[in-house]
Amino acid sequence: MKPKLLLLLFFVNFSIYAQYTSIPDVNFENKLIALGIDSGTTDGQVLTSNIDKLTSLDVSNSSITDLTGIQDFVSLKYFHCHYNKLTTLDLSKNTALIYLYCRSNQLTSLDLSKNTALETLDCHTNSFITLDLSKNIALKDLTCSYNSLTTLNVSKNIFLENLTCDNNQLATVDVSENTALKIFVCHNNQLPTLDLSKNTALIQLTCNSNPLTSLDLSNNTALVYLQCIYNTLTTLDLSMNTALQNLSCFSGSLTTLDLSKNIALKSLDCHSNKLTTLDFSKNVALDRLHCYSNQLTSLNLKNGKNSLLTDLNCKSNPSLNCIDVDDVSYSNTNWSMFKDATATYSLSCSTLGTKETTFDKITVFPNPAKEELHIDNSTLEKATVYDTLGKLITTTKFTNGSNNNTINLAGLRSGLYYLYLENEGATIVKIIIIE
Repeated sequence: MKPKLLLLLFFVNFSIYAQYTSIPDVNFENKLIALGIDSGTTDGQVLTSNIDKLTSLDVSNSSITDLTGIQDFVSLKYFHCHYNKLTTLDLSKNTALIYLYCRSNQLTSLDLSKNTALETLDCHTNSFITLDLSKNIALKDLTCSYNSLTTLNVSKNIFLENLTCDNNQLATVDVSENTALKIFVCHNNQLPTLDLSKNTALIQLTCNSNPLTSLDLSNNTALVYLQCIYNTLTTLDLSMNTALQNLSCFSGSLTTLDLSKNIALKSLDCHSNKLTTLDFSKNVALDRLHCYSNQLTSLNLKNGKNSLLTDLNCKSNPSLNCIDVDDVSYSNTNWSMFKDATATYSLSCSTLGTKETTFDKITVFPNPAKEELHIDNSTLEKATVYDTLGKLITTTKFTNGSNNNTINLAGLRSGLYYLYLENEGATIVKIIIIE
């Protein structure tokens, strides 16, 4: 009787021991304790019944180097282990996994062949050279930025909607099978070409800092956001991208940019190119424009909605003498600091040339002035004075036919001011000095 009892007790003790999972990494166990999953004692193990039904686990930012024990979290669907010190990660037993967030570790490889249910993978900032996703057919969201990937095969990931693979060493990425793709971020790679002809659902494209010389977006009619800065593009045809709202194409080699079809455009940053002409007369939603440091000779902002344009910079265009706007006074009041001093706002720059003889006959004296400024011209309609900060100082309207028009400048501080002279929609600016 006694031997049988001893044998029974042995099997009971063994059964109790078998219900524990080894957790050798003290930081891993401390995190489980902090989450209330493990008991309050660090003993290198956790009760298996406490973990095998868990569907979500977040052990991020915990200085973990070893995730031994994760294999018994067999029901895990959502796993966050980012910002640790992991060099290996074995998830072969976690076959229910849907979401994996393992960015900012020290991983050099990752075997996900058993994780066929995986839909979201973020392995940003590791040391991967290759990444095999051929078994992850269900994958919808992939972020693998800041690795050392030289190749990336996503041909099997036909449900992929978001591909973010920037800051790698990719020379090619074939997305022809990813027809559901909506977001594609591939900047800071070595891509000389991009074939996006099959990605008709694409909404966002970021392809900065690649050796791209051309970019065909004619099939991407759903595109809303495009960023293609620091490339060598000389042309950019956006005539088919009528849904486009945000465009950044600065620091390139563009010589032309036709946005007449992009009536939904809200924000454009095209500075530091070689553009000579920009016409926004059709872009009635425009609220942000940075076109400084180009070679502009013509800029048309006259779209009937200038009040929406609250962020403007068209400086450093030394050949730009006139800018078409809806309202000269409004533009001088709100945008005087956002252009070169030699440029003027006008209702019709195209007619300015016919007025040059009129403006050539203007005599402004004395300059420097003290309390009064005299303007000798019989056809002048209005003169407006602004300080160097763009603040309106005074506006004077003139009687048609008067040859000697006077502006009262009494009380002004000494310094430099801008004098805007207007006649039939044309404007010219002169610099005056108050002593």
